[in-house]
Amino acid sequence: MLKKFTYTTKTRLEMIDVTADVAQAVSDFGVNYGLVYVFSPHTAAAVTVMEATDPNLKKDLNHALSKLFPYKDPDYTHLGNNADAHLKVATLGAGQTLIIDNGHIILGEWQGIYLCELDGPRQREIYIKVAQGM
Repeated sequence: MLKKFTYTTKTRLEMIDVTADVAQAVSDFGVNYGLVYVFSPHTAAAVTVMEATDPNLKKDLNHALSKLFPYKDPDYTHLGNNADAHLKVATLGAGQTLIIDNGHIILGEWQGIYLCELDGPRQREIYIKVAQGM
């Protein structure tokens, strides 16, 4: 059971809440118990789970990642101008695995699932793989 969603990002650093789309995929497949894997097939876009209630936290994450991996660093040896984006994805990860229980994704009260654009604007996809009975 696999589903693909496509998003158009507007800025270089952007976080898109995909929680509702992931929950919809789980519902569409009718899985009551299992796992759901959310995957970004891009080298400059990540998937993470984090607090979803304070919009400033998205800015804080982008700020912290930009301090760790500045956009332009003369010491980068990557041929493109987006080495920072690749390093951020390597840190955050390309995917997340979540538990499905009684037809619902288990998330903490404040958590959401995010597609993190790190080299936009671009068109991005996420794949949602649902496995029953795990």
